[in-house]
Amino acid sequence: MTGPDRTRVAVGEPREILALVCYSLGYRPQDSLALVGVREDRSTLVARIDLPAPADLIDALTGVCSPLLREHVTGVVAVLFTPTDPPVTAQDAAGVLGAATVLGQAGLRVHDLIWVGPTRYRSQSCPDPACCPPAGRQVAEALTDSLVAATEVAAGTTCAATEADLLAETRPRDVLPVETILGTDPGDAHAWLAAWTTWLAHPDRVDWARAIAGINRIRYRDAVMTAALAGELDPVAAYDAAPELTDHLLSRCPDVENTSTNLALLAALAARAPQRWRAQPLAAAAFLAWQSGRGVKARLLARAATDDDPTCSLAALVTRLIQAAVPPPWTTTSPGPT
Repeated sequence: MTGPDRTRVAVGEPREILALVCYSLGYRPQDSLALVGVREDRSTLVARIDLPAPADLIDALTGVCSPLLREHVTGVVAVLFTPTDPPVTAQDAAGVLGAATVLGQAGLRVHDLIWVGPTRYRSQSCPDPACCPPAGRQVAEALTDSLVAATEVAAGTTCAATEADLLAETRPRDVLPVETILGTDPGDAHAWLAAWTTWLAHPDRVDWARAIAGINRIRYRDAVMTAALAGELDPVAAYDAAPELTDHLLSRCPDVENTSTNLALLAALAARAPQRWRAQPLAAAAFLAWQSGRGVKARLLARAATDDDPTCSLAALVTRLIQAAVPPPWTTTSPGPT
């Protein structure tokens, strides 16, 4: 699933489509088939599946088709990530032909197929050898020099080398002793949330023990998530906000810069929190990632939160949303990415 609308991508632009897939997922897939949903000749969302055995291809694609059709998608651009550069093998070609048949039976037209290897990519439908030579074009160009790449980088989005690297910022480092957290009073809600605003603006001033102790208080955590979705709302106001305001924020496209800043601080807290104190910042980050349309990162963060604390209800909620392919509410109430 893609994030908030920041640039328009036409179906016939393989370089932009490739960049869209990688930046939407947050990393460059391997041995995967990505499907970019197309509605009115515009890309809408991205779905990805690991390349299964040929016998399992139909079942895998059937599960992906449902959320695409629910978004009124009429076609797809298929992006195949393989361990070899173009031109592709006959076995790969046969597998994708079977995939195209399954998608067609589901009512989805395949507009294009883009092969992506370790260093080169190529559109199968592009007739212009200057645009798509038989040996393909450099993948690095699409991920650095395309309009999508420039827009995403300007917005603070990164494209990790692998899926595991998406959680690099949350890996334990400088972990505080449990006794330090237990002996720290985060203060009343308004004071702690005011401090959170300061920490967002000045990461070098974070009181890590106080921050971790506070984020593990559910109402403090929920106020942080609410404020993260709206750039005009500070955490103190979010704490006092009525539930109706939270519902309103969920129904609109999130503030990208504000959400990213909060995600970074939550990740830093998770990295420094001892075991059983990591779940709440991880789960809050998972929810914000899901609401921002970063489904892969949301899934990984929720899993990490559950590993730290199997009883974390927010992590369980995000996991259920991901498993059911439920999109953020704003994608059905505001224009989707193009």
